[in-house]
Amino acid sequence: ERGLRAERSHLVVTNHAFVLSRPEYFSHLLFDECDHLHEVALSVRSFEIELDEVTALAQTLQTGRGRDRAPLERLHRLLKRLAEGDKSDALQEQSRLALDGARKLDASGFEVARELRSFRAWRDEQAADRTPEERAFLLHEYLETGRGDGLVTALHALSRAVDQLDSSLRWAIEELGEVPLRDARRLRWSLRRPLEHLGHWREGLELWLGGESGEGDFSDHFHDHVVFENRRQPMLVLKWILPQQWLGSVYFPSLRNAALVSATARLRGGFRSMQGYLGLDILAEDTIDRAGREVKEFAAPPTFDPKQALICVPEDAPPYGWRGSAADTWTQYVQDTLLYLAERTEGRVLGLFTNRVVLQRVGERLAPLFRAKGLPFYWQGMPGLTKEEIMRRFRNQTESVLLGLDTFWYGVDFPGETCEYVVMTKLPYGALDDYVYAQKARMGAGPHRNQIYLPKSLAMFRQGCGRLLRSERDRGAVLILDRRALEKRHADFLKELPGGAEEWQTPQLMVADTDACFERIFEHMDLEASIAQRGLAQSFSACRGYAEHHDG
Repeated sequence: ERGLRAERSHLVVTNHAFVLSRPEYFSHLLFDECDHLHEVALSVRSFEIELDEVTALAQTLQTGRGRDRAPLERLHRLLKRLAEGDKSDALQEQSRLALDGARKLDASGFEVARELRSFRAWRDEQAADRTPEERAFLLHEYLETGRGDGLVTALHALSRAVDQLDSSLRWAIEELGEVPLRDARRLRWSLRRPLEHLGHWREGLELWLGGESGEGDFSDHFHDHVVFENRRQPMLVLKWILPQQWLGSVYFPSLRNAALVSATARLRGGFRSMQGYLGLDILAEDTIDRAGREVKEFAAPPTFDPKQALICVPEDAPPYGWRGSAADTWTQYVQDTLLYLAERTEGRVLGLFTNRVVLQRVGERLAPLFRAKGLPFYWQGMPGLTKEEIMRRFRNQTESVLLGLDTFWYGVDFPGETCEYVVMTKLPYGALDDYVYAQKARMGAGPHRNQIYLPKSLAMFRQGCGRLLRSERDRGAVLILDRRALEKRHADFLKELPGGAEEWQTPQLMVADTDACFERIFEHMDLEASIAQRGLAQSFSACRGYAEHHDG
């Protein structure tokens, strides 16, 4: 019904994922937060096959007890109850094929997992002598060179099992529609549930085994990967290596008109970075198959007075470390900063992190300290609360603190006194995983950094800073705890700080030691008298290590 109403409408509001996955539905589009299109295209054009889910689905269809009897067992029992004239030959045949398909799915899933473990052993032997870019394509090499023939055979068997089970379930559902029993109607719903998973696996396996052409070429457009960590069975992953190429050469040319809007569309002084990130430069090029499309640019003047926001970069912050003593020192500094600031500002703090493990560690250490001070404290991933619940609580409790990950850098809106201080713990560079190295191998390190890695990071940085000023009356401060922002190699970040409508309206940027930064923040927010009255006038340096000494 919703689909029919949408077809009759003049205006449809939907999300990026649906628009990209159903390009035939739309020809005129307005993309808000357009910088997300790169990541959404990657998601839409990617496939994950959890072998745990494969075997679990096969077993769920076959085994169960009491009221939770398995759907295929219920189908078998229904057929035995029906009179000969009420059960078609087709329904009986599809029931048999579905049960056979479920058994084959279980067996082939187990065999694929076994072959992938053989690949892992070979990969581990090869990894030490390969560059990161070469390691990213070891599975591709394993399959292309014949070493993985056993894996290819197992994947073909899995693909055939998925096809058989999907086809027989769909046919059985159709045949059950002719059976005039309530149990048949209920059974149809039970048999529909696996179809979404089976369809996703089928499409992914077709690409795994045939590439884009279907000729078994293991297309260079895809990154073949396997995840073994933190799971009983491996997970197959297939990702489109360069989503901007698909956007620029396939998706955007299919549209008649499109407007792409975002506060971060203009990066590094112009639109060139975002055009490359989204494939608009590809769209504008003339090719043998099509003429280039015109891409127009427009920059609206800034909305807010930059004097309302004070940006501080403590130059004495310890360097970011991801392991060992450097990580301990950096994490302790972050904890001390958050505790010192929130106690004096009575909450109103949004802390932005880029790593889930670090966020959890900081959240668990600070929770009892904030509890002792009577300040409500939330962090993304904390037990018992969803992301939406902690957002609602933070928004409704002015004197509270919230620590969040990626989704809190974008799109969340906390206007007014709820969020007057944003603490950016680290510059938002993405993790250097196999997928990133695969992109670098395809593009080259320089083009990859300039067209994907840096635009994505700069857009996220601007969005993080943008969490502060959400209305003309907002006022506050942003603390950037990653002193790499002061280095020449990372200078692009501070250049993205928003100015005003006139050229002379530059952002209020302060680079000093942490004590001086806090003094200036409290002056900016007219808090000196209140802080002194509450007996909290001690400097940050004098309070260092409080979180460590009171940990737990």
